[in-house]
Amino acid sequence: MQISKPRISTDKDKQTAKGTKTEQSFSCPHFPAGFFAYSVDHERRSRTKEFGQLLERVVAHLDGMPAAERRRLGELLSYIRAMLYHERSESEQNRLQEVMENAVQDEATRQEVRKMRKTGAQALMERGAHKAGLLTRQQTLVRLLRKRFGSIPSEVVSVVEATDDVDQLDDWLDRFATAQTLEELGIGDQV
Repeated sequence: MQISKPRISTDKDKQTAKGTKTEQSFSCPHFPAGFFAYSVDHERRSRTKEFGQLLERVVAHLDGMPAAERRRLGELLSYIRAMLYHERSESEQNRLQEVMENAVQDEATRQEVRKMRKTGAQALMERGAHKAGLLTRQQTLVRLLRKRFGSIPSEVVSVVEATDDVDQLDDWLDRFATAQTLEELGIGDQV
C-alpha cells in the first residue's frame, strides 16, 4: 500500500478577537504518519494551547484509524507520550496527557493512554519500592524465625530469600503469629 502525504490546507489570517489565526486542516486517507510528523514539527514552535488543540486532533485522527492500521496505534500514542515527556515542560505535561485521554473514544485505548502517564522515573520508583518491600519481608521473616526457633535450616533461609511473591511472604508472616513449629509455617514444603 502506498502511503499518501498529508494534504495541508491553510486559511491564513482568519480574524479573531485576539488578532490573526492560522487554521489548518489535514487529510491523510491511508496512514497519519505525515500528519503526525507535521504535529511534531508544529509542537516545537507552538504555545501550549495551540499545541493542545493540535494534539487533540492528532490523537482523535489516530483513534479513528481503520481496524487494519490500528495495530500501530499503541506505538504511535506511546511515541507521542514520550515526546510530551521529553519536549514539553512538566507544567504542561498533565494537561496535555488529559487532552490525549479525552481525544480517545475507545475505552480500552483510553486506559492504555492512562497507563502511559507514568514516567520512566515513576516506574523505576515503583519497581524499587516493590523490591524494598520484598527484601524487608524476607529479612523480617528470617529474623523472626531465628528469634523463635533458634537455628533454622539454610534451605529454609534460601527459600525465603528466593521468594519474590509478596503474598506468599505475607502468608508466612501471618502464619508465624500462631505457629508453634517451623513446619506449621509450610516453608519447608517449598524446599
